[in-house]
Amino acid sequence: MKFEISNCAAESAEGEMHKKSQDTDEVVSLTGVTFGYNGTPVLKDVNLTVKAKDFIALIGPNGAAKSTLMKLMVGLLLPRTGEVRLFGSDVRRFGQWHRIGYVSQNAVRVNTGFPATVEEVVASGFYSGFGKLFDTAGRRKAVQQALEMTGIQNLSRRLVGELSGGQLQKVFLAKALVKKPEALFLDEPTTGIDAASSKEFYTLLKELNMREGITVVVITHDIGAAFDRAAKIGCVRNGKVYIHDNIDEVTQEHVAEVLGYRIPELSAAFSTSQNPKKS
Repeated sequence: MKFEISNCAAESAEGEMHKKSQDTDEVVSLTGVTFGYNGTPVLKDVNLTVKAKDFIALIGPNGAAKSTLMKLMVGLLLPRTGEVRLFGSDVRRFGQWHRIGYVSQNAVRVNTGFPATVEEVVASGFYSGFGKLFDTAGRRKAVQQALEMTGIQNLSRRLVGELSGGQLQKVFLAKALVKKPEALFLDEPTTGIDAASSKEFYTLLKELNMREGITVVVITHDIGAAFDRAAKIGCVRNGKVYIHDNIDEVTQEHVAEVLGYRIPELSAAFSTSQNPKKS
């Protein structure tokens, strides 16, 4: 299903957003970006571009600064040198934050004793810092749509503390979707959930990418899911980032070099990577 807008003001805002999105097909671009902590660079002279409707999986060993890279993409960190642009605007002056959705690595680390329902958590995606949640009909409808798109509408009244890890991750995906973003950025979204839930989650991301046209950038250690669902692979290692626009050029040996170890069970993923992607 496509998101719907329920009032004239929202329609006007969406029309303006659509117009601006036509100005460039680049969602994010990094040019000559260097970033470090305590004077030590962890990313050096990074150049990359994420285009509209891309599905990019970022892989790399632990400590390769993948999360740092994503935080730079979404403006949570600013580069020491170089430039980050979101939808054609310098990230320092970018103000249309509703156009992106971000699910952090720590999203599901919630206080399970806090009496919040799924619906309330999803609706909190409208907050900007500490502020009032405007309970308009349009926003209530957007919450319902986000629940439906992630397949958790039947959980709307459940307390988040009662959910499984896979269900909770869908809640935070719905929260990221509630403002109808054009791009989603997810940092290891399936860490700690079982294989079946992980596969279902990546299938959902692919559906959002293919059916809704939402750009997806995801950091993952699930290499099999990356090759089964993503259209491009980004390798992060030794402070450098390389985006493979053709996923078929990435070999099992290359992945072993990037990660620093070989994964024997990936043979099946690579043997089918020449076939058309599943939708």
